[in-house]
Formats: sequence, C-alpha cells, structure tokens
Amino acid sequence: MSLDVLGDKWASGQNYGPVLTRTDLLLLEPELEIHPLLAGFARENFVFNIVSGQSEMVDLATGEQLPFPQRRQFATIPRVEELVIVSRSTPWVTIIKNAGGVLVENVIAELYQCYNVPLTAEEDSAIQDRIKQQMRRQRARAHDMDPRIPEDGPFARRDLFRGQFQFDYLEVEGTYTKQRLGFVMPNVFVLHMQG
Repeated sequence: MSLDVLGDKWASGQNYGPVLTRTDLLLLEPELEIHPLLAGFARENFVFNIVSGQSEMVDLATGEQLPFPQRRQFATIPRVEELVIVSRSTPWVTIIKNAGGVLVENVIAELYQCYNVPLTAEEDSAIQDRIKQQMRRQRARAHDMDPRIPEDGPFARRDLFRGQFQFDYLEVEGTYTKQRLGFVMPNVFVLHMQG
C-alpha cells in the first residue's frame, strides 16, 4: 500500500487520534512534532508578516501566490487543544486554543492579534529610552520597505521585535522555557522572527 492512499498526516479531520488536553500533556509527556511550515522547513515559500497579518505561500522564482492548504492542517502531531508561544524579544505569552486541535491558521491569527496590540502606558514607560530610540529607527526603516507599517504613533507589541516582522520558525527550547516560565511542557514553543 502506498503512502498516498493513507493521506497526509497533517491533513485536517476527526479520525487522527485524540486531541490532548493540558492534563494529558502533563501525564503522558509526549514529544510533539511541530508542523513543518511552523518549524521553518518552508522558509523559502511561506510568508507571514506579523504587521499586516498577510500569510501565504509564494513561489519566489515567479512571485506567484501558491495554494495554501497547510493553513487548515494541525499545528502539531499529536494534536493538542492548547499551544503556548513565547519569544526572547518580548515579555508576552501567546496562548492558542482550539478544542478540535490547534491548526496552523490558529497560530497565525493569534500571533497577529497578540503582537498588534498597542502598548499600555505602563508597558511603554517600562521600556528604556535607548530601546525606544532603536524601536523608532527600526520602524522608520521598516516603513520605507513596507508603507503598511506605521512610521510614527504609539508603539505596539510588535515594535519590540525591532524590525523583524517576518515569521521564521517555532522551536522547543526547554532550558529557556524553564528559565522564562518556571516550567517545561511539550506544548510550549519559542518564536523566532526575521527581518
């Protein structure tokens, strides 16, 4: 029997085993396999801009937009109902939930929503002036390349990425997660961005 008959293990559907809850993850401690798109194995084709929310597959040789069926595929195998994403560049934690199993499109939507929130006055005042100057310069450079990026106005969470607005990949980094959150779970991933 060929693998084509069995289908793609990432394809959406109901008959792929249980969706693991947080309790299941604590008890079973499974090793989650992250979707290849989110793990960075399609960097040359996958474009996700955290400022505009644009996410698509592109043929870089021709610039043509490609079909993007991976959007509706599961973010991990085994499926989980909750993913937690942290970043070395920002203090926020993104929690993504889907009772039927977190999908790639859930990850994209939640990251876009999380990082396009304006900073509160308290958050803004906690940032050192030197860092704010770097953020202003990076935002001005980014605006020159993409006019959708605001050149001035209040800072948003995304500005702490300092000009790195393109999704790169997610990975498991147990040591960093333990240091940052105080615990390690299989559904916690670290976000990496690129310029």
